[in-house]
Amino acid sequence: MALQIDLSTSLQLLAKDPLYYKDKPYTLHRLYSISILHDNFIAHLVDDVNIRDLRAVEGTFPFDENGIGILEMQSNMTYDDFSDSVKMENIYCKEVGDALLQYTQALSIQIFDFAVRRRHPKWPAKPSHEIKGGGRSQPALQAHLARLYVLQAHLDYTEQSVRELVRILNQEEADVLMSKCFIYLHVWRPLRVPVPHWPTAVCDAKMMNSTTDLIDMDNIMLDRCETMDWLQPGEGVEINVVENVLAHHSEDQKSYYLSDHKPPELLLFRHVEPSRKSGVPHAAFCNPLSQPDPSVTRESVEVRAIGDNNAICWGNRCTCCGNLFNDDLLI
Repeated sequence: MALQIDLSTSLQLLAKDPLYYKDKPYTLHRLYSISILHDNFIAHLVDDVNIRDLRAVEGTFPFDENGIGILEMQSNMTYDDFSDSVKMENIYCKEVGDALLQYTQALSIQIFDFAVRRRHPKWPAKPSHEIKGGGRSQPALQAHLARLYVLQAHLDYTEQSVRELVRILNQEEADVLMSKCFIYLHVWRPLRVPVPHWPTAVCDAKMMNSTTDLIDMDNIMLDRCETMDWLQPGEGVEINVVENVLAHHSEDQKSYYLSDHKPPELLLFRHVEPSRKSGVPHAAFCNPLSQPDPSVTRESVEVRAIGDNNAICWGNRCTCCGNLFNDDLLI
């Protein structure tokens, strides 16, 4: 069994500031300079956060409850292959999709997005939006459930934005798909070697209060994003808004990471599931036990997917469709 190492460090979340009683949090994505502030985030840096090693709870952590899982997958991709978007789509995404089908027992898995991140030497002192390639090329340090690339814990989508995404991706079949249970999943792993200095923290969904701990935000796209076809605006429209979720701090929250995270280990976590109260906020964090090594760059690859029906019907009767399944998935 691998050595289990818990950490005490700092996490950045969104402050519970009166500003957000009247103004919705936002961030702007653009390729040109404008006078409007890049975002209206007021950060809350929480010190002395205990981040527990996921290896300490192996075999006891139901994905159905906590929204976090680990699955093994050997890939046929070489390191250089991850710079080839065609191979990413045709080989790696298919490998991940097959692994998710087996793990979740879903009827189908639809992979709609992938990204490779390579940490810039000047990040995080230099903000992500000032780096070539933008936030999509850098780690996310803000705990979130959002398509966000700053120092905040976050979630990648709200339920409503996932439903809109399903419609864009599936057109005529969207109504049929959304009449079933569905789940939005995130799959993250190091690209080549473990990332000891900036690992990824995930917050236990079971310990999140969706009413007081989470707040919707807007990702505002002021430019056409050629690499993200599903976000393209209609003819003559230059603004896209994708609704995401940021996290506030609570003493009840529990965070985890995977020590010595090796490339064959896929860290799987839930973003959106209509029958659940919360997704899994996540963020990169600085490991206080690791010294920065200029020769080891934080590199990671991630995939986002939507699964349907059986994917969320584990263990008990599903609150969406009423189906009864008996399989409990544990880390």
